[in-house]
Amino acid sequence: MARLTVTVEGEVEEVREALLRLFNGEPVSSGDPKPDSPPGSQSTSEEEPKPSPEPPLDWTSEELARLWAYLTDPARRVLGEVAGQPNGYPLADLERALGSDMR
Repeated sequence: MARLTVTVEGEVEEVREALLRLFNGEPVSSGDPKPDSPPGSQSTSEEEPKPSPEPPLDWTSEELARLWAYLTDPARRVLGEVAGQPNGYPLADLERALGSDMR
């Protein structure tokens, strides 16, 4: 069985938008290429990319259900724990609560 691991980093609005696009089968851009990107990996289009519309900050229950289906059990455990601390969760406290070094 094939296994794919995806890392999404960024501001909360960017992460949510990227995940929703991914689950809808739409392309997800990594933004500007990194300085160490190989030649030719940069877009040659002269047209400026159009910004995506601002997504709402709150997830709908349908969106969360779609995301949940893609998560591993450990990832579900982390999100379940973090959901109880909406104003922030110090990493050391999260590690203790999960009995994990978060690797």
